[in-house]
Amino acid sequence: MYNLYTMVDRFILNEILKKLKPAFVVSLFGPRRSGKTFLMNIVRKQLNGKVLSVQGENLDVQEILSSQRVEKLHDFVKGYDYLFVDEAQSIPNIGVNLKLLVDTKPDLAIFVTGSASFDLKNKIGEPLVGRSAFLNLYPIAQIELSKHEDFLKTQSHLEKRLLYGGYPQIVTAGTDAERKELLEAIRDGYLLKDILALDNLKDSLFVFNLLRLIAFQIGKDISFSELANSLNTQVKTVQRYLELLEKTFVIFSLNGFSRNLRKEYTKSPRYYFWDNGVRNCLISNL
Repeated sequence: MYNLYTMVDRFILNEILKKLKPAFVVSLFGPRRSGKTFLMNIVRKQLNGKVLSVQGENLDVQEILSSQRVEKLHDFVKGYDYLFVDEAQSIPNIGVNLKLLVDTKPDLAIFVTGSASFDLKNKIGEPLVGRSAFLNLYPIAQIELSKHEDFLKTQSHLEKRLLYGGYPQIVTAGTDAERKELLEAIRDGYLLKDILALDNLKDSLFVFNLLRLIAFQIGKDISFSELANSLNTQVKTVQRYLELLEKTFVIFSLNGFSRNLRKEYTKSPRYYFWDNGVRNCLISNL
């Protein structure tokens, strides 16, 4: 069993603390359940000033932080040195409102997290060019764990980590049955939450089927038309959802390589999952 605190990437933690300064917004992106809230709490404990910590999915918070009313925003953060907003992508017009705070409260430092980078990064990045920083937090990597274990211990855990992945709850779970249960909860409850909310999609079966097809073709060239035919849909629909799945940290793509640069742009991408456990759970192969 590991203490979650020891598994936090110290580089990211130090980067956040270094960049978290007045009149500046630090944004931390990553998949749901990857430890963003936990890391935010660690950052909070290491600060000397007064911190206002709120949840972006709270309707009262959404009303205030989407108001675009300076007086209302000032009343909200009055007396605080830091504003922490968890799951900030849920708040409409968050970027504009953060800009108002940065412009009119130069003594306030802001730290936000989000699990849907495509939406939140655009909302924050455009209004706050030069006054914001973006960092990513992924499931726990072996390089983080290797700080706390020797080679033999790493070898003994290797098979389980390849099977069950690196989500913090999975790594700290005591039994394989518990890991399986937690992975299924992540798959069914969190994996597609941002995509379904963004696209008003009621039935997640299409996206799950798309992910299952990708799961069986890891490291291989992808044919968008073949995927579209298998799912009885259009190529543009497949491409759109693959893009959304990338921007919600479920999968990532690598473009083809060729010494002829003109040919390289025409090569099909290859897709991979950020977490092996999610991939294996999707195809029920643990």
